[in-house]
Amino acid sequence: AYQVDAWLPGSTLPLQPLERYSSVVINNLEASRLPFSASDIRTFVERGGGLLTVGGTRAFGLGGYIGTAIEEILPVKLIEPQTKKKRLN
Repeated sequence: AYQVDAWLPGSTLPLQPLERYSSVVINNLEASRLPFSASDIRTFVERGGGLLTVGGTRAFGLGGYIGTAIEEILPVKLIEPQTKKKRLN
């Protein structure tokens, strides 16, 4: 049996300390809106906790994770968002 606590930005759901969870899912959420600090999440993973990150328009490089403790534990390299300028003919 599993228990799931879901937190949404603006939610008043009190989360338990990270140590009480076996895994954390970050689903398309800006780094600045995380309910825990990036370094706390890194420590959680280093101690055996699971982390699943889901991309989107507010995740990874677009979400401000470049240079954070979470980027250090991801199996990918984050890059700055790229924009392409299109020329009208």
